[in-house]
Amino acid sequence: MRTRATQEFGAAGGGRTCCGPGCPALRRVARWNLIEIALGLCAGVALLLSGCASEERVEAYHAPLSSVGARFGALPTAVQNTIRAQTGTAEIRDIDKEQRSIGTVYRISYATKDLYPPLFVAPDGSVINPDMTVAVGATHDETTVEKGGAAGGLHFGDLPVAVANVVEGTAPKEEILSVDKQLWGNRVVYIIGFRNETRHPRLYIESDGTILRDVHR
Repeated sequence: MRTRATQEFGAAGGGRTCCGPGCPALRRVARWNLIEIALGLCAGVALLLSGCASEERVEAYHAPLSSVGARFGALPTAVQNTIRAQTGTAEIRDIDKEQRSIGTVYRISYATKDLYPPLFVAPDGSVINPDMTVAVGATHDETTVEKGGAAGGLHFGDLPVAVANVVEGTAPKEEILSVDKQLWGNRVVYIIGFRNETRHPRLYIESDGTILRDVHR
């Protein structure tokens, strides 16, 4: 197979051998050889860069898809307000949603942990001690909301298992209108309001599942 360089050599030499340093055919052959080498090197570099870019794109997918900012934005409003009130604009390193003895608790970890120890916050905005006792109770809010939401940012799914079981056993098919959490002395009481209060009055339940009867507040 004849390359471009050999074709140029044959055309320039008219089929004859040319050996001198000033031979036009030799100069053209040398020039075409350099061009072919350069093109080969460019192609190799392009392939190498393409492979590196592919590896970088693959590695990028190993990064977490949710940032700390996105997780903060997904927190209940009451929890966000408590975090701002307690630590201002301190840099948050991580946010974890944990199931503890009192129900759902959000653990907020900070970049400067020596200055800001982990903050534990209940869904209604209460500040929780590491031993799961209430340090600062949430601001009381009895505003009713539609099913799926809750007063003060508390949702049915945030209730302790014992409380949730009592609600489901007492009114399994009733639509829940509001969920509230209050601190009565040293007791945590969950107040469940139903849309049809004539059929199912509000339930007052302690965190261990005990129903409080004859409550007038």
